[in-house]
Amino acid sequence: MPKATAGFRIIMTMKVLVADPISQRGVEMLRQNASFQVDVNTAFCI
Repeated sequence: MPKATAGFRIIMTMKVLVADPISQRGVEMLRQNASFQVDVNTAFCI
């Protein structure tokens, strides 16, 4: 993990793909984390 230097803070964003049907509450919980960019696409589910 990169370290911050000289008073700067490094912010990392992780992309999260929700491909399985989960509750809306579960998606909202993921979206509450500022480090996550959450996309929901369940079109590929069988």
